[in-house]
Amino acid sequence: MNKIIILLIWLMLFSVIYIVYKSDKKIINEIDKTENIEKEIDKVIIISKNETFILYKNKMCLKLKNDIYLSKDKAINSIISKKNYDEIVNELNYILPVKIEEYNYDINHTNNDAIEIPVIELDGKKYINTYLLASIFEVNYFNISYDKNKNKIIDILNGNGRSGSANTIGKKISENLGYKYNAANYDEVSRYSYIINNSLQESEIVELIELLDEKYIKIKTDYIVPTIADAVIILGREVGFLTQIVVQSNTKLNSKEYLTLKNNYRNTKQIKIKTNIEEKSIEYNPVDYYIALKISKLIGIDNMVENVKLNERININLNE
Repeated sequence: MNKIIILLIWLMLFSVIYIVYKSDKKIINEIDKTENIEKEIDKVIIISKNETFILYKNKMCLKLKNDIYLSKDKAINSIISKKNYDEIVNELNYILPVKIEEYNYDINHTNNDAIEIPVIELDGKKYINTYLLASIFEVNYFNISYDKNKNKIIDILNGNGRSGSANTIGKKISENLGYKYNAANYDEVSRYSYIINNSLQESEIVELIELLDEKYIKIKTDYIVPTIADAVIILGREVGFLTQIVVQSNTKLNSKEYLTLKNNYRNTKQIKIKTNIEEKSIEYNPVDYYIALKISKLIGIDNMVENVKLNERININLNE
């Protein structure tokens, strides 16, 4: 009798243990399943009307315009028009260092904090700049810390006809800012110097400009030669008739501003005008912004005003 009771007790204990085991296993499986789902939605592509977003949860969000080409003949917007969203995922995964499997289509989606993926233009088409994209992943996804200037590249093209100028400027930039540089000859002698900004912050461009002795540095917008450089500098001769600098005042001539500019810039003149000048300012055409900026720092006038009507002329307005 005692043996039977003991056997029954053991059977009951075994049943309880088995039930607990099965329950725990089910819970563990559910947890694993949930974690897998979370892992999947940690990385997702969100396709909207005008932009495509690439979200890495708790890491970063990238975005690119839908007119970008993912391959030679495939722009994002053309793929969207066919509603072939899987193809966008597949094409992007050829490019992205960290692959993504999921996508959502949300026509109104936006994200003001998203990092815009750098592009490069070739034959009139815009493509993802994979070199700069890799740098974004290093910093924002893999958290690799390094000198922020270490991987930045400046192309310096010698268009002034003076041998060695590009290398001299390149070494100066490298020593002061830590940028890498490529020095080469420009394909023609240039009257002006130029700056082309591909991916630098405005403050970084200003740092570059301040290192240059060149004074007549225009913004060039029609430079289409493909390059991985963050910025391109074209060194010009800066001789002959250049952008005219006109010091305007209501009454006073030979101001200290005029005398300073006359000693530093080739084509400077002063005039009296009847229109009342209420405050000191520098007027400039947008392409002459960096010429005006150097003038601003030289004569201490911070009030800078765009004037698209000005052509090859910068006005210095003095309220005196």
